[in-house]
Amino acid sequence: MKKVIFTIFLFIIIIIPINGQYVNLPIDHWAYLFLDRLETKGFIDNLYYRSKPFTRSEFSEIIIQISKKIESGMIPLSETDMALFEKLKGEFFDELKNKNIDINSKEREPHLFSWGEKKSMLHYDGYLIEDAKYLPQNENSNYSSRFTLGSIIRGVVEDKIHFYLDFRNTLIKGEKDLEKNYDPSMGPPITVAGRNIYSDQATAYFVYKFSWCEFSVGRDNFNWGPGYRGSLALSKNSEVIDMFRIKVEYKRFKFIGMSGFLNSGLGKKNIAAHRIEVRILPNLILGGNETVIYGKRGLELIYVNPIMPYHIAEHYQQDKDNNTMGFDLIYLPFNNIKFYSELFIDDFNSSKNPFKYYGNKFAFLTGLHWTDPLKIKDTDFRAEYTRIEPYVYTHTYPINIYTNYDRIIGHWLGPNSDNLFTEFAYQYNRYFRITASFEQFRRGEGDVNTPHKDEDGEEKHFLNGIVENKKSFRLGFSYEIKRDVYISLDYKITQTKNTDRILNKNNRNNELYFIFWINR
Repeated sequence: MKKVIFTIFLFIIIIIPINGQYVNLPIDHWAYLFLDRLETKGFIDNLYYRSKPFTRSEFSEIIIQISKKIESGMIPLSETDMALFEKLKGEFFDELKNKNIDINSKEREPHLFSWGEKKSMLHYDGYLIEDAKYLPQNENSNYSSRFTLGSIIRGVVEDKIHFYLDFRNTLIKGEKDLEKNYDPSMGPPITVAGRNIYSDQATAYFVYKFSWCEFSVGRDNFNWGPGYRGSLALSKNSEVIDMFRIKVEYKRFKFIGMSGFLNSGLGKKNIAAHRIEVRILPNLILGGNETVIYGKRGLELIYVNPIMPYHIAEHYQQDKDNNTMGFDLIYLPFNNIKFYSELFIDDFNSSKNPFKYYGNKFAFLTGLHWTDPLKIKDTDFRAEYTRIEPYVYTHTYPINIYTNYDRIIGHWLGPNSDNLFTEFAYQYNRYFRITASFEQFRRGEGDVNTPHKDEDGEEKHFLNGIVENKKSFRLGFSYEIKRDVYISLDYKITQTKNTDRILNKNNRNNELYFIFWINR
């Protein structure tokens, strides 16, 4: 079944011509954060900024929209924001070069190698990342580092085949608990060569598009929802997923449907998900999504159907799969302020108390983004609270747990926990950024691999048992030395009570993070 579906998609890609650059911009790219700021300031219309990744073509349309407003004097950008916007235009030179957009030649995105002609082009980029963590002398003193070498290849052939490939290999040092591993229940693959430990990863997919409908097939990741620290339904916390996906956009409406293949120690399992977003008012956006995870069998056509309600489909599959649904909203009451919230329902029984009955499993997050607070230019304030009830993401059948490898597909917090996060960021200029954040994390009994048991009784108790309580303050500095050459330094102080949920095991850690990154 899997081979048949992939063959059909590849055949369609080859025979259908498309225009533009429709590969995705990676979800950790700095441009998302910048556009988030411009949206909160009220400078962007019709931005469906809830379901990453965006295609490069979508980004270019947003840039064109902003450029026209700047030229007409409709929006005032600060000197720093304007410098970042000029950099953003250079990042999308290929997509904008025939759109009458003025781009400074010095801002053009550099590449190690480029080739192109009228209907075809290819870019090759190499990158390296040194990511190190140091804990000063205490009972948990250690030093660890991850050195990554990678390559990115993207391009288009005859305006028909658009492709993206990112492959990387990471040398890991100082993380004593790691050893050779190919068991998905223990996480992503780890290899050992002599005294060296390696982890590797690849993202690779094809994309094609009609005027209002886009298809992709391959290996990629995603993030649905408005959360800043995490998302409840589908998040970048998951490892990359092999999938095929359809996306439809029409005026104020956007729909995404996908089916993919997950990994676990119990064998292969599958995920199907779909999402709809609608801009109800110029300042109000609503979203909704469903997911279902099922294992120990091949793809089910009833789930592959992207417009099929999974709640109904699961009943036809004997009610044995892991079906969830979620709702979210974005509200911008006026410029510089954005409120957002997300509700995730793992299971619900309307005849039982929604806050006491163990079978009513839900999570929610709510947040605020305030740009230029108190009229302090080039600053951002964020506050976000997330609460995940007991037994969320768990399932009676272990194969259907809400994980890919050992990572939760939804929010990184996991069940029976909450998190309060605040951050203040100052973009001093185009090159230098300062952030200061405080957060509190609490975790009670249970985890994603521990479903409800009969002996637990019918009532659930949030943050029951011994509660791990962690508070941390983080101060960060990042600097762009030159185009696509970055350095960052973060200092973090963490106070933990009942570490790992062991009573009276308290500690205080001082951590220093260093990252050096080059993309050429």
